[in-house]
Amino acid sequence: MKQYPKYKDSGVSWIGEIPEGWKCTQIRRYLSCVCTGATPPGAAEKYYSNIGTPWFTPGDFKDFNVLKDSSKYLSEEGNDIMKKYPANTILMIGIGGTMGKVALSPMECSFNQQINALLTKGEIDNKFVVYYLKIERDNIFNTAKFTTLPILNQSETKRIPIVVPSLSEQHAVVSYLDKKTAQIDRFITEAEREIEKLNELKQAQIAHLVMHGTNPDAPMKDSNIVWIGQVPEHWEVRKMKFLFDERTEKNHPEEPILCATQAHGVIPQSMYDNRVVVVNTGFQNLKFVEVGDFVISLRSFQGGIEYAHYQGIISAAYTILRSKGDLTNDYTRYLFKSFPFIQLLKTCVKGIREGQNINYDMLKNNYLFVPPKQEQTAIVSAINSLNKRIDMLTSQLVDQINHLKELKQRIISDAVTGKIDVREVNN
Repeated sequence: MKQYPKYKDSGVSWIGEIPEGWKCTQIRRYLSCVCTGATPPGAAEKYYSNIGTPWFTPGDFKDFNVLKDSSKYLSEEGNDIMKKYPANTILMIGIGGTMGKVALSPMECSFNQQINALLTKGEIDNKFVVYYLKIERDNIFNTAKFTTLPILNQSETKRIPIVVPSLSEQHAVVSYLDKKTAQIDRFITEAEREIEKLNELKQAQIAHLVMHGTNPDAPMKDSNIVWIGQVPEHWEVRKMKFLFDERTEKNHPEEPILCATQAHGVIPQSMYDNRVVVVNTGFQNLKFVEVGDFVISLRSFQGGIEYAHYQGIISAAYTILRSKGDLTNDYTRYLFKSFPFIQLLKTCVKGIREGQNINYDMLKNNYLFVPPKQEQTAIVSAINSLNKRIDMLTSQLVDQINHLKELKQRIISDAVTGKIDVREVNN
């Protein structure tokens, strides 16, 4: 890609040189107003609907230039009291970990107080501004005010430096980037779909191996259990309560506090970087957990029963299980995370909606299959090999996605700062 004939210093260190005919100024020059959004009074449900004027929140901002959808819409009552902004308005998150994310609204919209609208005077291409602000985000973070959360107020927003070519050049940059980023986004989407397919394949193969073993020619029998179906005829089928002991030991206040996570199993709370439920009871009342135990958390029906990688104490609301020895821990870990078993867990819940949790008195009377120990070992080995192959392919795809995202960012940066001349590019 060719460059412009002559360059000059932009006066902004991270931008460097820009084409001679371009200017670098504060974005306030092109803004009529920076407006902060709002939330309907009391956040009452009467102000929202499933259709109508979109009311955007930071969660609606994805890696696109244009907002695709909104999680909430304003009802007629909401429309009457909320300020609306015209289509093609530039929206930028002004607070929190996603601060600086920016996109256009394709239709008339409203938004909450975490989002600012940048209303332009019509002397600049709004989409050019969006592309520019995407590569400016790191610098926005560096200049924002930090208290408990990073905040970019209206005054700071107006002072953001922006590189501006002629309007015709802006249109040329936008046209070039629309095509280039669309191509890259398609490749990214395809890679993400491949990852999804690999994950689905992995889960299906794990379920098959756990429930049928490694011998495709093994004679089968009907278990007479709905969720199990057929199993190898030499496998036992036994109630869960005869395979596991329920542990209730307490009074170990010196042990580290654990938490049950779907992604990492049972680990120390200090290692978990997301929000966890604060334990309100005394440490002496927490249940003791040893390495190799299995923990049924309040949300196990969503992702299976968790394996304890560490010793410690955990909420007394959880059920702690230890294998009696007929099922190996390695085999059980895969069984408890398999899709068919998770479906079984969903039939053993009490409560409604968000209050649901596993009822172990129901679960323990359900049946599990018990392969011979030697076969459990073979199944685990086969699953480990499968995981290794699929994880390697997934890792390659993740690397490809990261490379494409870096390429996309570099192309945007080069185009909006004039490092490349796209005016005569034949796309």
